[in-house]
Amino acid sequence: MDLRKTTRYNLYDFERRLPDEGYIHCRFDFDPNLNGMVVDLGLGGFGIEIHDLTGAQVEKFQKLDTYILTIYFGKELIMADVQNVWNRVIFDQGKMLLKCGVAINIISPEDRLKLSGIIAKIRNSQ
Repeated sequence: MDLRKTTRYNLYDFERRLPDEGYIHCRFDFDPNLNGMVVDLGLGGFGIEIHDLTGAQVEKFQKLDTYILTIYFGKELIMADVQNVWNRVIFDQGKMLLKCGVAINIISPEDRLKLSGIIAKIRNSQ
């Protein structure tokens, strides 16, 4: 059962179809050294994976309710205040992988337009 209010678009194959757009990744205001990968996106939120975390980073992340997320989409930059909706730690070959879903709380009108443009590119490439 999908409880999302908006459609999400998978980015796993999207980067391969439009290689000139660059690597889609994100950074977090609470830890500038932490780098995540955006795996899906929509007007309402994002799916994120973070590889090779430490136990302290996982604990800090799981305690947060909201934070500022910066998404780098090639030459585009989008910032949003997001709410931590769910997260799960997976152990993969002895390393921690955090999968999470966030909902957008606050995003500027300009960044919402950028996000809409990115979603249009995804739709047109399918």
